[in-house]
Amino acid sequence: MKRQPKIQYDFINTKDCVKTVFVYYAIRLIISSLCFWLPFNMRLVFRAIDVIACGAAYDGITIDEQIRLVAESLVIIADFVFFASSVILFYGVLLNIHRVNTTNDFIIETGYSVGVDGPQGVGKSRLLCYMAMVLVGQKLETTCFKYFLDIPNEENLKKEAAEGNRWGYVHYKAREDAINYYYSEANDGRIPGVYGNLRITYKHKIPYELKKEHFSMLERLYESNVKILSEADNTFANTMRKVSEKTKKDEAKDVTANKIDEFVGLDRQYTDGTLLLDTHANGSVFKSMRDAQQTVLHLTRSEYKYTPRLYKRIYAGLVAKTIAVGKSRFDDMREGNFDKAKKKIKELGKLRKRVKFIEELMRRTGFTRLYYVSENGNVRLRSMSDECFMVLPNEVPYAYDDRILQVNYPYAAKLEQAAKS
Repeated sequence: MKRQPKIQYDFINTKDCVKTVFVYYAIRLIISSLCFWLPFNMRLVFRAIDVIACGAAYDGITIDEQIRLVAESLVIIADFVFFASSVILFYGVLLNIHRVNTTNDFIIETGYSVGVDGPQGVGKSRLLCYMAMVLVGQKLETTCFKYFLDIPNEENLKKEAAEGNRWGYVHYKAREDAINYYYSEANDGRIPGVYGNLRITYKHKIPYELKKEHFSMLERLYESNVKILSEADNTFANTMRKVSEKTKKDEAKDVTANKIDEFVGLDRQYTDGTLLLDTHANGSVFKSMRDAQQTVLHLTRSEYKYTPRLYKRIYAGLVAKTIAVGKSRFDDMREGNFDKAKKKIKELGKLRKRVKFIEELMRRTGFTRLYYVSENGNVRLRSMSDECFMVLPNEVPYAYDDRILQVNYPYAAKLEQAAKS
């Protein structure tokens, strides 16, 4: 018998998301401290600075002794600089860990509908995925808590519903249905509570498919959902218009936009849901969705912080080596040297393993700083904030494809092409 899925909602834990960068810079600090404090001290540092400043031009000292003094002083100063830089970097790591916690608190407070826009490659998809994983954990925890609290009171809720006061029972059943759905055997391969048109992979689980029918209420969304709608204007463009439902008997009208307008305005009431959408320009999205947004984040730029230089140098060397081997194989294929080309494939396979290993280290070590300008509150009263930034950890327990829509390109490779080749 297949094991039933357990209830889980703690998808993002700050300690797990920063452990690699913390350990790396902690080890660097320990090594630099031992290298400096065991053989040296601050008195020797000041003495070394004095020696370098005067060029070791002391009375009664030979040229050989001057050279030795200068060399020893340079070693002491270099060791001290290594130690001091390690202290500064480790302090920066601790500061950014605090900023990650602040970012998580900010995400929880952004509201039930959030829009994100900005230029290509700035980090919109990355931010939406991180926000979804933070929010869904908090929402599911609250849902489970309220459901478990009401289990002993189920009969009373049924009685109240029979007497006309059905709100408590409706809330209870919505939570029960959601928990039974999210944590059912049939949905063991899905991330509980997350619907999206982006592909996120968390421990071999993926989100539920987010459909247009969910917004028009033709298909059910379960309680405490978080919806990720990437490139929202491709599905819900600003050209969508509501229509009057008062029509002649023989005149059919598409009222889909009306249903979507109703849902996005009442999403919190209907499903306790949160909508996260991104686009290149928020104004290109269906007006009703824009009106419902509590927060709009205009991303301006992004920066990677605290990725070790050592990793970057190793990666650059591997890139150069891979390109050189790849070019050589390409030339061998053109010249008909197929045996040589086959050997190059083996060499490329070894390089691929090394590249993937260092890429994983780089992915897990460091932080990403996203700069943004925000709009908050009622759509008619919004004002722009000054440019701020948030900090995301690079080491997250999920993966996502930020080019998932490439499969929609008319010239994208098809499965039958792969089979033929």
